[in-house]
Order: sequence, then C-alpha cells, then structure tokens
Amino acid sequence: MKILYFVHDLYDAAVKKRVLMLQSGGADVVLVGFYRGSVAPTHIGSAQVIPLARTYDASFLHRLKSVFYALFFSSHYMPYTYDADVIICRNLEMLMLGRKVKRKLKAIPLVYESLDIHRLLLGTGRLNNILRLVERWAVKKSSLLITSSPGFIKNYFKKINKVNKPILLLENKFFDTEMSVATTKPTKKHQPDKDSYVIGWFGAIRCCKSLALLSAITHKLEGKVRVVIRGRPAYTEFEDFLGSIEREPYIEFQGEYEFPTDLAKIYSEVDFCWAIDFFEEGGNSEWLLPNRIYEGGTFNSVPIFIKDTEIANKLERLNVGVGCHRNNLNLGLDLFFNTLDHSQYENLAKKSQQVPTGCWKVDKSQCEKLVRFLDQLNIDDSDLLDGVYEL
Repeated sequence: MKILYFVHDLYDAAVKKRVLMLQSGGADVVLVGFYRGSVAPTHIGSAQVIPLARTYDASFLHRLKSVFYALFFSSHYMPYTYDADVIICRNLEMLMLGRKVKRKLKAIPLVYESLDIHRLLLGTGRLNNILRLVERWAVKKSSLLITSSPGFIKNYFKKINKVNKPILLLENKFFDTEMSVATTKPTKKHQPDKDSYVIGWFGAIRCCKSLALLSAITHKLEGKVRVVIRGRPAYTEFEDFLGSIEREPYIEFQGEYEFPTDLAKIYSEVDFCWAIDFFEEGGNSEWLLPNRIYEGGTFNSVPIFIKDTEIANKLERLNVGVGCHRNNLNLGLDLFFNTLDHSQYENLAKKSQQVPTGCWKVDKSQCEKLVRFLDQLNIDDSDLLDGVYEL
C-alpha cells in the first residue's frame, strides 16, 4: 500500500512519528511538504521526501502564498502521485493540495488529518468565517477525518464546523519504532539528596504565559523547583525567549532533542511533566491531548495540568498527576510544592507507574490496524458511517 502524505512541516516531530507508524504498519510512504528548517530533509525514516518550499512560524500570508504557488505549479510533485492508494493531508492548507491531486485521480480516498484547531478557525470575524467555509468545502471530497482528541470532535467538528464525515480518533500516543522502551516502567523516585524538584517542559514551546508562570513560581519558591525546557521554541510567540531564559536563575533551555531516541534520557532527568498550555486559551488549549502527556506517561513523569480541560478528563480518569484550578494557579502550585516531600512524590510517581503502558504507547499491531483501516477506505462503497472510530 502506498500512502501519499502532504505535510505542513517536514521537521515536525509529530510528522516523523506518523510516518514511522505507517511504515511499521506495512505502508510505503511518500511525503510532500513544506519545511521550517534551512534545508529540506531528504528522507524521514525510509520515506522519500518531495520538498515544496521553506515556510516560517507565525507567517500566515507567506504560507498562504506558498500553498497557492504549489497549487498552480504542481509538476514538481504530481508524478509521484499516480500510483498512490490513499492521500493523507495534515492540516487545512495541505488538504487544498490533496484535493487537487484527487481531481486528477478520482478513485483515490482522501483523508484529512487535523490534530490542532488553529485560532484562525475560531472566532466570528470575516477571516474566521471564510476559513471555516473553506474547510467545510475541502472536507466534502474526503473519505475520513483523523483527529487526536475527543475535545476536538465534540467542541469543534460536531459543534462549530459540523463536519459530517467518518472520524478516526487517533490519540497522540508515543511510538518508538525501535521498541527500545521497556514495557514495564520502573518506579520513579525523587532522590532525597536533591535540593529541588525539576519540571520538564518538552516539545513545541510556544506558550509565553507558561513561561511567565514558571518564572514566577520558581522565583517565589527560591529554587525548590527548577525548570528544564527542551524542544523547538516558536520564537515569534515570545518577546525575547533566549534573553528571558538567560535572566532566569532556575529555568534552563537545553535546546532541541532527537525524537524518539532522546526521550528516555530527558524524562529521566525530571520529576514532573508540564502539561499546561495557554497558547490558544479558550479553544485548542482546552481541547487538545498533546504528545507530552503520552511521552511523560511512557517514561513515568508526573504531569502537572489544569482542571476542566480535555487533558484533565484523561488524566483524572487514570488517577495520575497534579491538577490545578485555573483561577489560582500561582497559589495552588506554590502551596503544592511548599508542602511536597519525598514520600508524597513517590506516591504520585507510583500512581503513574501503575497506568498500563497501552494508555500511553502505540505498538506495532496498532500500526498494522491503522494501515488496514486506511487500506479499506473506498470512496464509492464505504462501510464507514458518519460516526467516530477508534483502533
């Protein structure tokens, strides 16, 4: 089975994870996409990469121009499409390119993969309304919608934009293609000789409100809590990210990391996982289930989260983590860490360790189910109803 995968950023770690999952499930993957690095990658896993153009964070108009250019000058990637069995398009702008390919290859199923609800798709302004209309129009020719959180389904796809398509709920679970992560997690214990607890903030670093909150808490606790940041900062979302970090005595930015090989190491060096996000407060931030809660769960790091969010719904069902009320976050975190001792932390870590690995991690058999599910899509005679499916 050959999957043609249109992606918004070839350097996105989540894109790499999806490619590895599809390949582990038995699919041959060809990627067509934009990239945010200085040079396009030539391969992801064993997948061939057809780069389109370089794009930039927080540059909507430039990305839009790049998409239109790729729509009208498609000879660069069109020859790679003719023997594809399924087209998957990650994000709305890539769905536009996928629709063009589908017009030439009418019998091929088109899949829309939407794992974040961008702020431009929300609101009541003219641009917001236009983009939602474009999304509804583009989705009409698709056979399936893939999304990663029940919050997106109930709050956006069923309530706001009312997408009447079969939906596959595919959570952002951790996938390690080399199967190097042990399935039995050791109980994490805070070292009694350590004079501080460490919070790890890993992945896509784009929330300036989180940085301000962590700064305030670490200063107030005078070093009892430290923060380690690893990943790819969206520098456009911060006034001066690197300068701000340099002025913080208890916060350290240690750069990017390699997915998935570095995850075991970076999570072993922290006590807590920061699972709080205000980046798109009132919308995406309340609805998402981010990669970091699954990675933190796999490596037995205790999550810190906000109550009354989709993250809270999941973690509270599993009886793990530290939940904070939105209206008194500073006070709640201050009180929690001021009263935390070694035995209390070990109890929290033990609860995380007791969660079955399957709640956090995808295995090869689930990857094979995903590929079979995609292989059975038939736009003319589909057995899928307008419902929600899970593997």
